[in-house]
Amino acid sequence: MAISPLQSGCMLMKPAIEALSSFSIIILQRNSNRGIGIFSIKRLTFIFLILILIGAFFYFEGPQYLELERLKTHQEYLHQTIAGAPVVSVAVFFVVYVLVTTPSLPVLR
Repeated sequence: MAISPLQSGCMLMKPAIEALSSFSIIILQRNSNRGIGIFSIKRLTFIFLILILIGAFFYFEGPQYLELERLKTHQEYLHQTIAGAPVVSVAVFFVVYVLVTTPSLPVLR
Protein backbone atom coordinates (compact mmCIF):
# COMPACT_ATOMS: atom_id res chain seq x y z
CA MET A 1 0.00 0.00 0.00
CA ALA A 2 1.46 3.38 -1.01
CA ILE A 3 1.85 6.15 1.52
CA SER A 4 0.21 9.45 0.60
CA PRO A 5 1.94 12.81 1.17
CA LEU A 6 -0.56 13.43 3.95
CA GLN A 7 0.43 10.26 5.79
CA SER A 8 4.13 10.89 5.28
CA GLY A 9 3.78 14.46 6.59
CA CYS A 10 1.92 13.25 9.66
CA MET A 11 4.49 10.53 10.24
CA LEU A 12 7.29 13.11 10.02
CA MET A 13 5.59 15.53 12.41
CA LYS A 14 4.64 13.03 15.13
CA PRO A 15 8.19 12.41 16.44
CA ALA A 16 9.00 16.12 16.29
CA ILE A 17 5.93 17.08 18.30
CA GLU A 18 6.56 14.30 20.83
CA ALA A 19 10.20 15.36 21.19
CA LEU A 20 9.25 19.01 21.66
CA SER A 21 6.60 18.23 24.24
CA SER A 22 8.87 15.91 26.25
CA PHE A 23 11.75 18.41 25.98
CA SER A 24 9.60 21.29 27.24
CA ILE A 25 8.26 19.15 30.11
CA ILE A 26 11.81 18.30 31.19
CA ILE A 27 12.82 21.96 31.09
CA LEU A 28 9.73 23.00 33.03
CA GLN A 29 10.39 20.37 35.70
CA ARG A 30 14.07 21.27 36.12
CA ASN A 31 13.57 25.02 36.26
CA SER A 32 10.11 25.41 37.71
CA ASN A 33 11.20 28.10 40.18
CA ARG A 34 13.03 30.29 37.61
CA GLY A 35 10.76 29.98 34.63
CA ILE A 36 12.15 27.94 31.78
CA GLY A 37 15.86 28.76 31.80
CA ILE A 38 17.35 29.57 28.40
CA PHE A 39 14.09 28.65 26.66
CA SER A 40 11.44 31.23 27.29
CA ILE A 41 7.77 30.49 26.89
CA LYS A 42 7.71 32.80 23.86
CA ARG A 43 10.52 30.86 22.18
CA LEU A 44 8.89 27.50 22.85
CA THR A 45 5.55 28.84 21.61
CA PHE A 46 7.23 30.10 18.43
CA ILE A 47 8.90 26.72 17.82
CA PHE A 48 5.62 24.94 18.47
CA LEU A 49 3.76 27.23 16.04
CA ILE A 50 6.37 26.61 13.34
CA LEU A 51 5.93 22.85 13.83
CA ILE A 52 2.15 23.24 13.64
CA LEU A 53 2.47 25.21 10.38
CA ILE A 54 4.74 22.56 8.88
CA GLY A 55 2.30 19.85 9.93
CA ALA A 56 -0.64 21.80 8.48
CA PHE A 57 1.27 22.22 5.20
CA PHE A 58 1.57 18.46 4.83
CA TYR A 59 -1.88 17.73 6.28
CA PHE A 60 -3.59 19.94 3.69
CA GLU A 61 -1.48 18.43 0.90
CA GLY A 62 0.72 21.49 0.40
CA PRO A 63 3.38 19.81 -1.75
CA GLN A 64 0.88 19.45 -4.62
CA TYR A 65 0.80 23.26 -4.91
CA LEU A 66 4.57 23.40 -5.42
CA GLU A 67 4.71 21.15 -8.47
CA LEU A 68 6.45 22.77 -11.43
CA GLU A 69 3.62 22.22 -13.93
CA ARG A 70 1.06 23.76 -11.57
CA LEU A 71 3.29 26.78 -10.94
CA LYS A 72 3.81 27.28 -14.69
CA THR A 73 0.04 27.17 -15.25
CA HIS A 74 -0.52 29.81 -12.57
CA GLN A 75 2.29 31.94 -13.99
CA GLU A 76 0.65 31.93 -17.43
CA TYR A 77 -2.70 32.85 -15.86
CA LEU A 78 -1.05 35.70 -13.93
CA HIS A 79 0.60 37.07 -17.10
CA GLN A 80 -2.74 36.96 -18.95
CA THR A 81 -4.51 38.73 -16.08
CA ILE A 82 -1.88 41.47 -15.92
CA ALA A 83 -1.99 41.96 -19.70
CA GLY A 84 -5.79 42.17 -19.60
CA ALA A 85 -6.01 44.80 -16.83
CA PRO A 86 -2.66 46.53 -16.30
CA VAL A 87 -4.01 49.46 -14.26
CA VAL A 88 -5.88 47.22 -11.84
CA SER A 89 -2.81 44.97 -11.55
CA VAL A 90 -0.58 47.92 -10.65
CA ALA A 91 -3.14 49.14 -8.10
CA VAL A 92 -3.41 45.70 -6.47
CA PHE A 93 0.38 45.38 -6.37
CA PHE A 94 0.69 48.82 -4.75
CA VAL A 95 -1.92 48.07 -2.08
CA VAL A 96 -0.35 44.70 -1.25
CA TYR A 97 3.11 46.28 -1.14
CA VAL A 98 1.95 49.01 1.26
CA LEU A 99 0.17 46.50 3.51
CA VAL A 100 3.22 44.22 3.67
CA THR A 101 5.83 46.93 4.24
CA THR A 102 3.89 49.13 6.68
CA PRO A 103 4.53 46.94 9.75
CA SER A 104 8.30 47.25 9.20
CA LEU A 105 8.29 51.06 9.56
CA PRO A 106 9.61 52.42 12.85
CA VAL A 107 7.01 53.88 15.17
CA LEU A 108 7.45 57.58 15.90
CA ARG A 109 6.44 58.66 19.40
